[in-house]
Amino acid sequence: MLLWAGLLGASMTLLCCAMPERAERMVIHGPAYWEEMSPWLETGKGRESEPARFIPQHLLHAGLFVVLALATASLLSIVVGAALMDYMAYYVSRIVLVTPSHPVLAGLLGWHPWSLIRIASFAVLGVVLAEPLLLRLRWIPRPAASGRRWVAVAGAGLALDILLKAVLAPHWPALLRALR
Repeated sequence: MLLWAGLLGASMTLLCCAMPERAERMVIHGPAYWEEMSPWLETGKGRESEPARFIPQHLLHAGLFVVLALATASLLSIVVGAALMDYMAYYVSRIVLVTPSHPVLAGLLGWHPWSLIRIASFAVLGVVLAEPLLLRLRWIPRPAASGRRWVAVAGAGLALDILLKAVLAPHWPALLRALR
C-alpha cells in the first residue's frame, strides 16, 4: 500500500504538471484546494498553519476513512484516500508550475513531510482495518499476529503529522517561496 500511495502521488503530480487544464477539470477539489492554499503560500497564514482550524479537518478525514475502511474492507476508504491524494498532487503540481527555476525541488518540498506521514498512516490503517470485515466474510484466514500494533503505529503517525504541521507549516511557505 505504501508503494501504491507513493506511485499514485508521483504519477498524479506528473500528470497534473503535464496537463494542467485537464487536471483543473478532472481533479475533484483540486482548484478549490489550490485557491485555499495559495494565500498560505504567499503569507504563511491560513488553515494550514492554524492548528485550531486544521485539526478538526484532519480528525474528520481520519474518522471518515476509519468508518469506511471498517464498513467496506477498505474499498471505499481507498477511493476517499485517492481523492485526497489527487487534490494534494494537483496542489503540488501548481507549486511546480509557479517555480520553473527549481521544479524538481519544488515538487519534492510541495509534498510536505507531515502530509507524507499522514498518507503512510492512512495506508497502514487501510490495510489493517480491512481485516475485520474480510475475516467475518471468511475471505481471508485469521492472521497470526494482531493488527493492533499497526493501528498504534498509524495513530502515532497521525499524531506526529499534527505535531509536525503545527511546528513546520508556519515556516514552510517561506522555504517554497525561496525556490522562485
